Amino acid sequence: SSSDQIRSIRQHDYPNLISRLAGSPLISPLLLHADYFRQLQSIAFYFAASTEVNYIDENNFIPGAVGDHLTSYGGRLTEPREQMVATAWLDAGATASYGTVVEPYATPTKFPTPSVLISRYLEGNTVIESYWKSVRDPRQGLFVGEPLAAPWKAKAYFEEGKVLIKIQSNLALK
Repeated sequence: SSSDQIRSIRQHDYPNLISRLAGSPLISPLLLHADYFRQLQSIAFYFAASTEVNYIDENNFIPGAVGDHLTSYGGRLTEPREQMVATAWLDAGATASYGTVVEPYATPTKFPTPSVLISRYLEGNTVIESYWKSVRDPRQGLFVGEPLAAPWKAKAYFEEGKVLIKIQSNLALK
């Protein structure tokens, strides 16, 4: 959440998300209220409540990370715009992002629900599957990035007569 209350509509989802991630060996949830962050390390998920995310490139995103900001035109990639474009997340090191292409107003169903996106992604879904499941009304949105990224995908294999499940991850958690 940020000082922009209109764009902080996802903050009601965060307590549920924090409780679901409590004790996770992969993710340590950090809920912060600020307009921007600088020099954060090992970011897996960053959901901003602003039209611009200042200093985004000063943060460190792990491989497979997602980030988006709740704004009207983040999905307009080629037109002149007054708001940050979704691909700025990719330029900063995130693997995928989302933005709307026409004015969606601050309607929660038109933006990703963080608890759904994160839960699905950590369960092994690809990033595009996770994003699609998290946006209830995606008609005005555009997903960008590497759609088949699945850093937490589990693989089953046999070893010494036993079925083992291994999480295939290229994440370098610091």
